[in-house]
Amino acid sequence: MQFKEKCGPGEFSSTGLSPCSPCDKGTYQNMPMSRQCMQCPNGLTTAFLGSTNAHNCTREFDCQYEYILVIILQFHDKVSLS
Repeated sequence: MQFKEKCGPGEFSSTGLSPCSPCDKGTYQNMPMSRQCMQCPNGLTTAFLGSTNAHNCTREFDCQYEYILVIILQFHDKVSLS
């Protein structure tokens, strides 16, 4: 019998076990072993795939700035390490 990993928060599959997929933008899942992700409240979305909490749901405008901030921080970290 082959052992399968549980899907983690922010992931789902038809069985709740691997192979798992990340939750789509506009959805989230905070529980492991999930078979589906939960939709963000009306008019809200997420900036990234694999969101793990309803607090990740924001207005589309906010997501664009959140994404830009993450890119800037990642670039800053790479430059700082050089």
